Amino acid sequence: MVTPDAAWEKIHEEFESALKSILLSTRLDLTLIVFTNDLGRKTVQTRVLDKMHPTVLRRITYVPILVDAGATARYIERMGLAWEPKWTVAKIFVYELLPACFEWTIQVDTDILVLGDMAELWAQRHQFNSTQLIAGYQEYAYNPKNMVKLNKLGIHVPDTKGFNTGVLLMNLRRMREQELAVSLVLQANKKLQPAWTDPDKVDASKFYQLDQDVFNTVLMAFPHMRFELEPRWNVQGCGAYSEDEQRQLSARPGLFHFNCNRRQIDAWKVVTAAQERLGKIPIDSPALCACNHR
Repeated sequence: MVTPDAAWEKIHEEFESALKSILLSTRLDLTLIVFTNDLGRKTVQTRVLDKMHPTVLRRITYVPILVDAGATARYIERMGLAWEPKWTVAKIFVYELLPACFEWTIQVDTDILVLGDMAELWAQRHQFNSTQLIAGYQEYAYNPKNMVKLNKLGIHVPDTKGFNTGVLLMNLRRMREQELAVSLVLQANKKLQPAWTDPDKVDASKFYQLDQDVFNTVLMAFPHMRFELEPRWNVQGCGAYSEDEQRQLSARPGLFHFNCNRRQIDAWKVVTAAQERLGKIPIDSPALCACNHR
């Protein structure tokens, strides 16, 4: 997701770096879906895509999805839920925001570095069973205080780390069939109902979490809907990795996710070497047609 606000410059740098690393990591042609508003759409076009080499652009189909806080609020109101979210909560409604012809998608945050072949991550969709909707990996920075609104209501969710939504492989067709943002969220509320110590304080038309918390509550309530990715596809800045884990993840790297402020992975040689090389490849370089930049 790209936002043209005060944080745009940082996000622009992340977006450009992430896109370059994706292009260099795979021979797949890309459908680049960007959730933004009209200003963000124009900015991505003029500051990134218009500068790219024609041979590289032939690999990319750009699909901007325009969404803002008002549009998101209308989706939520139509679904009978009384949220007051930021527009970025559109991540929850990705299956509805995209055309029906999109049956699968890989959704990533902008703060990533891709070193593994994305074709391998894309191929994980063939491993889903008949009930699984979303693939992700565990959240290293899980904090029970994220559930503070639920805790105040006396709602107790399982004490697990949950999963991180910075990298998701989604079966959009099944999500549409299940109406994830409506029926599953409400079912999750219902599933947790026996744990409410004071249900009279709970408004059944509301859901008390947003974004990553929504996905986690749903998939903790319905674990059979989740597919576990290999850890190499979301090596997180929040993680504390042993030397052995570092060796394994560096030997066969996938995707590095720079969440959290103090990050162990910043000093990994495989990361610093890749970032140094990316920094030497401008966005207009025809070299972005190549792959295997490790």
